[in-house]
Amino acid sequence: MDLVDVAILVLRVALVVLLYLFLALVVRSALRSFGAPAAPARERPSPSASGASTSNSRTPSISGSQPRSGLVEPTRHRLVLTVVEPAESGHAAGERIDVWPTNVLGRSAPADVVLGDRAISAQHARFDRRADRWLVTDLESTNGTRVNGLAVRGATRLQSGDVLEVGPMRFEVSDTG
Repeated sequence: MDLVDVAILVLRVALVVLLYLFLALVVRSALRSFGAPAAPARERPSPSASGASTSNSRTPSISGSQPRSGLVEPTRHRLVLTVVEPAESGHAAGERIDVWPTNVLGRSAPADVVLGDRAISAQHARFDRRADRWLVTDLESTNGTRVNGLAVRGATRLQSGDVLEVGPMRFEVSDTG
């Protein structure tokens, strides 16, 4: 074997090693993407069951999980998103979605509020409540988050009547507290 043959053999081995590394990265990425099944948003009892009658019981409603701190927040500290444009999410126009402080909205688990539209990032936007104000933060999503047509850059204030766009979906915002 001469030096050229050795060089070709080394290059072939290096190429095979690189291919296996690439395949390992693809498998790792796929396992992360598909490892946790998308959990449907959980239903929350309607306020009318607890004596309050602030909502129309015929309007479907889904809800994100309670705040991650583990503390149960009073009903007045939730944000209600009413679906205006459902896109390909499977949600119906007029459907209401409850959002709680620290909830993350996205396409699949581990997002707290799961919207089944492929154009929405896995973890698209986070909702926070500070000083009696609701804030939305885009989590570097691919298709962006907009409030009243303006792109969200950092924490952006939400108010009742605002139009929130998450990828192709549009919501009307209702602040309950």
